[in-house]
Amino acid sequence: MHMLEPIDRDNVKPILFQKTEDLLENFSAHFESSSKQEKFDAFFLANNISLRSDYAKLQQLINPLKTRIVFCHNDLLIQNILYDSNTGKVSFIDYEYAGFNYQGFDIANHFCEYAGVQNVDYSLCPSIEEKRSWIIQYLNFFLQHPPSTEDVEEMMRNSIIFEAVSVFMEKLRSSNHKNRTGISFAIIHYFRPTKIHGILDVIWQRIQPSIL
Repeated sequence: MHMLEPIDRDNVKPILFQKTEDLLENFSAHFESSSKQEKFDAFFLANNISLRSDYAKLQQLINPLKTRIVFCHNDLLIQNILYDSNTGKVSFIDYEYAGFNYQGFDIANHFCEYAGVQNVDYSLCPSIEEKRSWIIQYLNFFLQHPPSTEDVEEMMRNSIIFEAVSVFMEKLRSSNHKNRTGISFAIIHYFRPTKIHGILDVIWQRIQPSIL
């Protein structure tokens, strides 16, 4: 999939920012239920969470990255990947969010999806060494030759940022899909782990001096 060539390579742009803008525009922080409104306000105010601010940080982290723009699935949860044990072939389904995007985003999104959807558990995500092994195999196929250590480590570094982006988008998407009166507070449940909010501060502190 990532090796598909666009008709006009010079005019290809990643859909990441436009998709995120659309999700933010559709997100509402207002609820018909007063009790839910109170819980929502208390959580976000207490944790000083601003979705727009976090998104701006993510943009600043992404812009300097050296990552290819390829045709991406953009929703690589396990259920969308089919493996035929008889032929050894892998197929993908559900292309609702597909489009040209940052290569690193699709990979990081796949890593994040190991945590699950209903009962999120980030301990189920691949370890650092498992990610490195996966990336080496991926780049070996994508580049059609063994990757350099620099290629592997660059994708590893990029993965940290794109994992935060992936989780950020997924939880916005999840909340936007909920009925406003029946929302089960997916947005609060998903933003509670440091995977999103806390990780942004950590990433920002580590990378900011080198990109500004």
